[in-house]
Amino acid sequence: MTPEEYERWMIRDCARCGRRASKSAEWSDGPICRTCYDRAMRVRGRCPCCDNDRLLPGRDTDGAPICRDCAGIVRDFFCDRCGFEGLLLGGRLCEHCTLADTLARLLDDGTGRVAPAFLPLVKILLEMDRPKSRLIWLRNPNLVRLLQGPATGRIPLTHDGLHQETPWRTVTHLRDQCQQADIDAWHTECGATRRPTQSFLRWCMTSGRMPRLTLPPAVITQDSEPLHQHRRLAILRRVLNDVSLPLRARVAGALVLLYAQPVSRIVRLTVDDVIDDETS
Repeated sequence: MTPEEYERWMIRDCARCGRRASKSAEWSDGPICRTCYDRAMRVRGRCPCCDNDRLLPGRDTDGAPICRDCAGIVRDFFCDRCGFEGLLLGGRLCEHCTLADTLARLLDDGTGRVAPAFLPLVKILLEMDRPKSRLIWLRNPNLVRLLQGPATGRIPLTHDGLHQETPWRTVTHLRDQCQQADIDAWHTECGATRRPTQSFLRWCMTSGRMPRLTLPPAVITQDSEPLHQHRRLAILRRVLNDVSLPLRARVAGALVLLYAQPVSRIVRLTVDDVIDDETS
């Protein structure tokens, strides 16, 4: 085939976007360019023709997405390993299976298995949307070196170990694996000690030291019933007279009961805040 014949065969006007480009497929509605092909591999839903919920790469006469069977597309798009219907890469494997194989190869600790320390990273990457973007990320030779080094033990898997490596941008991106799920889990485990760190996390996001994530809102829990007067006086009498209680707790309790001051303000009080007017 001459170059001219090849161009006439492969360079076509796309039936969907109208752009003149190399065709990636020849479907019932005409030649399809690579951009439209990849976009078609993301369309899922219930086919209006057969009512099956699946991949909808085809188009009917009105331009509505339909499944490959109803569109008359001969090629199937089922992964040879997991059976998922979607975009297929090398070896007729879906993006997810291809990513799993790539990570297993890059993070092999020399025993044919992923290094145990990298299992959480693998789990995060496999659970993210659009596995193909992770595959593109893993093409970076500097990233490959920075992953294989700690996996095989050539580079210590510590901040100091990674700090010695270059380029610094790739190192920084690799060290920041903080995701929304990490923030949510961290606050859920021990909210009382996590809340004071929110100002620091906001600074990290503002300064670009971590991704912009959503911090869980502060939850203020209150008793369902107000404290009645006789109950308040009984507790106040105890904090004034019960010497078995710590003095600091008695003073704090008295301030809460007498002046309804929040605990966050009471803990900031010092002896200098006490005014003795010699009236009692």
